[in-house]
Amino acid sequence: MGAAFARIFRRVYPGLSINLYNRSWPKVERLSQEIQASAFQRDRLAEFINQSDYIFVGVKPKDVPSLFEQLMSLDLDLSGHLWISMAVGLNLKSLAEFSSSELAWARIMPNTPIEIGQGYLTICFNERVQEDSQAVLIDLLTSTGQVAKIEEDLFAISSAVAGSGPAFIYQLIEAMADAGVRHGLARQDAIKMASQTVKGAASMVLENQQHPALLKDQVTSPGGTTIEGLCQLEERGFRSAIIEAIQATYLKARD
Repeated sequence: MGAAFARIFRRVYPGLSINLYNRSWPKVERLSQEIQASAFQRDRLAEFINQSDYIFVGVKPKDVPSLFEQLMSLDLDLSGHLWISMAVGLNLKSLAEFSSSELAWARIMPNTPIEIGQGYLTICFNERVQEDSQAVLIDLLTSTGQVAKIEEDLFAISSAVAGSGPAFIYQLIEAMADAGVRHGLARQDAIKMASQTVKGAASMVLENQQHPALLKDQVTSPGGTTIEGLCQLEERGFRSAIIEAIQATYLKARD
């Protein structure tokens, strides 16, 4: 996910100074050449930290403690930076325990459509982050799509709806396309048709600001074809399946 942020930041902010660090030098070298960023080799971690104001921590949750053990051993002043965590399941309290209570932390939960600037990202801050720093970071992140500042106790459900949601939508698109192929549509045509339909329907909800049920009713004629399909969805538990899928995802995110 860190690479996705770097790519879109470069695309939207051509003059932005971007520093990259990764334990895998070939990976960070390739990305730095692709987006014209500064790459730091594994033994230059201290230099990377000192030259960066906003630091996105993109390691796996289990690796956060060892990362900060390494950083603490470098005898650096870590408090002059804003640290941004993408680690699923690690709350601000845990991040402070692994690092230092003196550090300014932001916690974010992006979803994969940030790669094309159509994402939905939630964010919260600890008490160490000044209002001006919050505003700068939120402004930067709007290049990835919509950004919502929320209370931390809503992160798990936001992760289930927005973070995992794209996977549920992809499965819906695949199922719609399969139905089209079943009745003669070419696979690529069916995928394009289903994808554009989902995109258009979502845009109607966002731009018209109407309840989805009202928009559904506008498509549904009395005794028509659409109501037959909707009845099948209800009979087969479509709505319940979606709710329970998000519930299961939410419970897992809380673990």
